[in-house]
Amino acid sequence: MRDKHQERLETVIGPSVAPAALRHPHSRVNSHKMKEPLAESKRTNPPPRVLHIMLELRPSGAEVMLRIAAPLWFARVNTHSILATGQSEGSYANVLRASGFNVHHIPFSKTLSFFYQVFTFLRSGKFDAVHIHTEQANVYYGLIARLAGIRTIVHTIHNVFPFEGSLRLVRIAMRKGLRSIGATAVAVGQSVAENEQKRFHNPALVIPNWYDASLFRPPSSEERAQARRFYGVLDNRPVVVTMGNCNEWKNHAVLFQALRILADKRGDWFYLHAGAEDQSRSEYHLAGELGLRDRCAFLGLITDPRTALWAADVFAMPSIREGFSIAAIEAAACGLPLVLSDVPGLRDLKATMSDAFWVAPEPELLASAIETAYQHFPLGSLHNASSARSEFGGETGARAYYTLYAAAQCAR
Repeated sequence: MRDKHQERLETVIGPSVAPAALRHPHSRVNSHKMKEPLAESKRTNPPPRVLHIMLELRPSGAEVMLRIAAPLWFARVNTHSILATGQSEGSYANVLRASGFNVHHIPFSKTLSFFYQVFTFLRSGKFDAVHIHTEQANVYYGLIARLAGIRTIVHTIHNVFPFEGSLRLVRIAMRKGLRSIGATAVAVGQSVAENEQKRFHNPALVIPNWYDASLFRPPSSEERAQARRFYGVLDNRPVVVTMGNCNEWKNHAVLFQALRILADKRGDWFYLHAGAEDQSRSEYHLAGELGLRDRCAFLGLITDPRTALWAADVFAMPSIREGFSIAAIEAAACGLPLVLSDVPGLRDLKATMSDAFWVAPEPELLASAIETAYQHFPLGSLHNASSARSEFGGETGARAYYTLYAAAQCAR
């Protein structure tokens, strides 16, 4: 059965384009290469004015994708703004300003005063579209946007949420509330869309995450050697790398156990751990307990993830669940073979990444897959790099979102 969002999009951009382009990431429409910024190619109307509602701005998935899409969405005229609602605007705010976004900050609080400030801001901004990137208060943001007279509301769902019981019922009500005011739900991958439909009865368009194809690429021999010297890898020892902040879903503990198995077979395995640790530094202490501390480099938050990827031989992600991993795409783009948990979100890459291994997140299986990846791809994976570039470049997702943003103007 066709839903209201599909019918609305067909009214705006035609039945032959809207559903296929926005539901299927590998359709011909989505893979079309843009020769000029979308804001310049749509000359019949000025580019849409869009507000992105986010939490604290950090160098993570959604924020990085906005930076990549900026030159595709607006050229000479800045038409996109960001409202940061964290307690601070975040360390990535100035990067986004430099990319052309107007960044504003209203710290979130569960008060009428906060929501009135947001309403006033939306009214004064004269936005054509509001894009909600948060789970927190998303229904309230949608309602406020509608009351402020904004025609197009987009809500992106970034993860496979496993809620059960009362939490599931709350999420069902939230999703239905957004649909009732005409918001369009967007999933960052097929697993997210399937989970939304099955668990929350929430149909969602699929617009895959994207990465910076101009930055992440396979290194030359000299670039790889320099990257390894930078991280103190002065020999030919095998290096496994992870990207991501520590939390229970990333499941890094099982990787330390796998590394112990690998080290018992070959004593020179090394682990580059890029991402913020938890406050107790539990993974650092676990490495010590397993006798692995001298085989690990805890890098913390890094501004240049590409160098860490260039220094590695294998990328691993033992997550319990993911939405759609940009880190895995970036690693593939750098020519690394992938070892991934066989879980929703990461499974979405099976259609495109041939030089990858999906296993249950268990120490023995991870260790075996990492060792196999290292042995089978001693020179890296050009196939993974090519697949990342052709399937997940910024133009694909940027074009699909631009179509949604521009719908309000076309419907006038």
